[in-house]
Amino acid sequence: MFFHTIVGFIFPWILGVYLIRNQTRIFVIIYPVGAAIAFLINKIGFNYFWKMNEDFVELSFPRFPMI
Repeated sequence: MFFHTIVGFIFPWILGVYLIRNQTRIFVIIYPVGAAIAFLINKIGFNYFWKMNEDFVELSFPRFPMI
């Protein structure tokens, strides 16, 4: 769990801060492309691969279960 927190959360933030401060042009080019790819993968995953609740009819509206 500690490894996943470092690799999936802290490392991208460190890289993002570095890109914003030192390589702003690269950040402006990469950020929209990365956001679009993440949105596309999320949309495809929730519509075809990841099933959260079989009774949930609207598959294009992903959400976290708040219990």
